[in-house]
Amino acid sequence: MLATKSLGVLLTLPTLASAQLFAQASGYPNAQLLIETPELAKLLSAPGVRVLDVRPAGEYSQEHIPGAVNLPALATDDLEANRLGYPLTPARAGELFRAAGVDTTSRVILYDDHGGRLAARVFYVLEFCGHRRVRVLNGGWKKWVGEGHPITAAVPTVRAGSFKPAPDPRVIATAEWVAVHLKDP
Repeated sequence: MLATKSLGVLLTLPTLASAQLFAQASGYPNAQLLIETPELAKLLSAPGVRVLDVRPAGEYSQEHIPGAVNLPALATDDLEANRLGYPLTPARAGELFRAAGVDTTSRVILYDDHGGRLAARVFYVLEFCGHRRVRVLNGGWKKWVGEGHPITAAVPTVRAGSFKPAPDPRVIATAEWVAVHLKDP
């Protein structure tokens, strides 16, 4: 179990990930973590692809990317789990992602309309739970709509997924890790 003082670090990781993931869209060393809108448009009906709209349910219900399933980012936050050193308990993560139709082998694409901040949170939870085939839509909902890609209010029928979390504590930065690795020069 991680020390309670790690709580603040755990809560800031999505913000750090968001800044790192989205600060440099081109030339960025981990561009494989992003997906561009034209590529996603081609993949919408591809087997094994699960698009997750991580915006609040009210926004999703108005309109979303065709085939996208709503999994509000706030559903992936649990203060009690944070106290135990997890972003979300593996059991709860499994329930949420399986209900959203995520399989262990799914290619998961996440998007929001908050500059990637919410998508980064869900990316982090999936990464912590051992899912390695996750990407974030570069530019998110706003770019998708701005480019005139299709949108819908139709809610897809979702078959429960088979995702089984395999927590990887190496993706958690404890207070001790931050103190050692992020010292001022």
